[in-house]
Amino acid sequence: LDSNPNIAIKAKVVQIAQKAEFTPKDVSVRSDRIQRVYAVLLKPIKYDPILKLGIPAIGVIGVYGTKLPNSLDEIPEI
Repeated sequence: LDSNPNIAIKAKVVQIAQKAEFTPKDVSVRSDRIQRVYAVLLKPIKYDPILKLGIPAIGVIGVYGTKLPNSLDEIPEI
């Protein structure tokens, strides 16, 4: 959560949008292809009182057993 950036809240992906919300006009360059943004709906594994509707957050999704960062400071820039 932007209001508590060092608190990790475990969640599972329940929905991924079929279309990107932002797609660059020219996607032939790799750096442009990775800038597509898809809406992802996450559901917390268990209730946490700091969660409120409308609070901005950054989600990190682990794929195939990849190690998740310990804090938001470890997220690479795109």
